[in-house]
Amino acid sequence: MRRIELWGHEVGYLERPGSGPAVVLVHGLGGTHDAWTRLVDHLPTDFHVLAPDLPGHGTSQAGHGDHSVGAAASAIRDLMVAVGLRSATLIGHSLGGGVVMQFAYQFPDRTERLGLIGSAGLGAEVAAGLRIVSTVPGSSAALWGASRAPRRVQETLLRPATWWAASRAETTAITDDLRRLRDSGHRRTFLQTARSVIDHRGQRVDAVSRLPAFADLPMLMVWGARDPVIPPAQQQTAARAAQLPSALAVELRTAGHYPHRTHPAEVAELVTRLVRTTRPYRHDDATWRAALTGDRREADAAPPAPQAPRTLSASAARRPDQISTSNHRSRTRS
Repeated sequence: MRRIELWGHEVGYLERPGSGPAVVLVHGLGGTHDAWTRLVDHLPTDFHVLAPDLPGHGTSQAGHGDHSVGAAASAIRDLMVAVGLRSATLIGHSLGGGVVMQFAYQFPDRTERLGLIGSAGLGAEVAAGLRIVSTVPGSSAALWGASRAPRRVQETLLRPATWWAASRAETTAITDDLRRLRDSGHRRTFLQTARSVIDHRGQRVDAVSRLPAFADLPMLMVWGARDPVIPPAQQQTAARAAQLPSALAVELRTAGHYPHRTHPAEVAELVTRLVRTTRPYRHDDATWRAALTGDRREADAAPPAPQAPRTLSASAARRPDQISTSNHRSRTRS
C-alpha cells in the first residue's frame, strides 16, 4: 500500500509494478483497493497494476467535497500522471464502471481499453436499498447503526438482498463494505456520492448514449447473472444498445455483484485476453466530432488513427469473443 499527496490531500493506492501494459482498477461505492486483491493475484505478473482508493474511500482523504463521477475520473488522471502512467486499460466495478466510462469521455487520449464489471451508469434500475439510502432523511443514522451491528446481524439484514446470489463470498463482500461505514468520514462520502448518482427513480447517469463515440475502443462487459444490486437485464440491454464492434459482453452464471471477488480467476482471464488480444485505443478528433454531431461522413473520410503493434504473436492473438469457459456464457455482436 502506497500513499502520495496530490493537491494537498493524501491518496492511497495499491501498485504492483510491471514491465508490461498498465491496468488501473477502480472500486465501487463504499469500497477500497482491497476489493481487487484476489483479482490482482490472478493477473499476469508483467501487468503494471494500479488500484487507487477513490477520494473519501479507504486511505484517501475526501478532498474538496466533490463526489461526482467526473471528480473521481479527474482524481484517477492526477494519480496516473503522478506515478508516470501516460495511458492505461481501466477496469471499473459498479460505481467504478461509471467512473471509468467518465474517464474515457474526459480523457480519451489516456484510455487504452475499458472493462466494466457489474457496472453502474448503464440504466436507471438499481437496488431499492440504495434508492432509499440516497433519498430518505435519517439515512446517515441508519447506516451508523447498521455498520456497528455484529457481523452476524448484518448478514441477516442483508440476506433479502443477497440470498439468490447463493454465495457466502457475496454476502461477505457486501458486509465488508457496510462495516467500513462505521467511520464518519467514509459514511459521509458514501452518502454524498450515492446522492450524486441516485435519486428516488434510480440511477441518474446513463452513459449508453455516449458509448457509440467509442466504437473503436476495446471494451469488456462482465456481470453476474445473480446480481442483486444492478439487474442483469440492464447489463444485457446496454450491451445490445451500445453496438460496439470491439466489445465483449460476458454473463457469469453463478456470480452476483462482485464477480472479481467471487470468481477472480475467470474475470482475470477475461481482462488478460482483453489486454493481450486488442490494440490500445487511439483517439482522433474526426471520429469524435462525427459521434458528437451524428455526421459519419467526416469520420469515414478521415485516415485511420495510428495503432500500436500487438504484444503477442499472431498465433496467440485470438479475438476476445473466442473466449470460452465452463461457467460463463458469452454475448457478442457483429
